[in-house]
Amino acid sequence: MKERINRLAKGLIEYGDVQVSFSAAEIEGTVIFDDKMRDEFRIVCEQGGSVKGLVYSTNQRVSLFSDNFMGRDCRVI
Repeated sequence: MKERINRLAKGLIEYGDVQVSFSAAEIEGTVIFDDKMRDEFRIVCEQGGSVKGLVYSTNQRVSLFSDNFMGRDCRVI
């Protein structure tokens, strides 16, 4: 137990394999100038654990409601 505490104190954290599924592999659409489009996808941790991460777009015109997620069943808008 002491060894595990020392590893955590040094920032060495071990994670097991996590199975994650996505409701959409990619989201694409056509937007008319000065119009808005809203879409979303879900990230679900299959094993009942939780998952966290960051989401970003490669297009500067796309804005995300939130750029991070955490939990078992996450909705990214």
